[in-house]
Amino acid sequence: MVNWQITDNQEEWNKSLSLFSVNSYLQTWKWGEYRSGFGWRPLRCLAKENGSVKAMVQLLIKPFPMGIGIAWVPGGPIGNIEVWSDSLLIAIKELTELRHIIIKISDSRLAEPDDICILQKSGWNRNSEPLSTGLTLHWDLQESIDERLVKLSGNWRHNFKRSQKKDLKFERWEQPNAREICSLYEEMQNLKSLSQQFSFDEIYSLIKVFESQLLIFRCIDENGNIVAIRACIIIGNKAWDIMAAAGSAARKTYATYGTLWALAQECHLRGVITYDLGGVDPEENKGVWNYKKGTNAALVKFLGEWEISNSVLLKYGINFAIKMKGLI
Repeated sequence: MVNWQITDNQEEWNKSLSLFSVNSYLQTWKWGEYRSGFGWRPLRCLAKENGSVKAMVQLLIKPFPMGIGIAWVPGGPIGNIEVWSDSLLIAIKELTELRHIIIKISDSRLAEPDDICILQKSGWNRNSEPLSTGLTLHWDLQESIDERLVKLSGNWRHNFKRSQKKDLKFERWEQPNAREICSLYEEMQNLKSLSQQFSFDEIYSLIKVFESQLLIFRCIDENGNIVAIRACIIIGNKAWDIMAAAGSAARKTYATYGTLWALAQECHLRGVITYDLGGVDPEENKGVWNYKKGTNAALVKFLGEWEISNSVLLKYGINFAIKMKGLI
């Protein structure tokens, strides 16, 4: 039986994380610091056996009156599911002042039947209000430029070549300006009637916290205007899509194709093997699905979203609040 302990030591956390295969940047210390500025309290716990770390989890806690709380685990706990599935809920109750808890995870490991069975036997259920499809696309960047070009869909390759014929400049944004990025997002949101994707504070904090691990590329037109941006977080040989925005001018110049390609090429040069293009919904968001799929990236299904609680009433109440107010 493992012994769960809280750690406030960044060096210990990072050292322990290096022992495992990192499935997501969402379990890094920096992500907890980033989310701490927006109403969440990061709680970092290590499951040890004979002094050896067997599993670990960074929970984002949102407490409420009367000892009620949500523990949100983006990326999912790290380590063998058999180690943490039975003990996590009990451990969090013991390690915090929360009496009534719901733990919700979004696990970024590949979906395996055995893991699903373990979770179900341990009392976990599929999230009744899922935030995503649990699907993403992994783009293999090990191949050369020519090899990747050949594997693009005909439409993607055609639009990419169009972008190269325009008077555009694609470059790494070494000193990104949060206000300009936010303005571009606002333009895109108005253009497509989207809800807010990122606030200024979120963009500013993301740039500040992740620093050199955040790679941002921008597309500049002949007048010096930024018409598109794309960004990823790089950890080791993996990269994750984190931001993408394009204004109205990008449509006429196919700037989004050139921007993503330039970003991917820089990742390739930095030794990135796998680029996670982010969540996709083939049914409800076909435009994004077709755009990302056109890179020849492979469809991946994650273990996905699960929840467990020691209170049935809390479970229903929290899920209702998530549905109505977007609590997470």
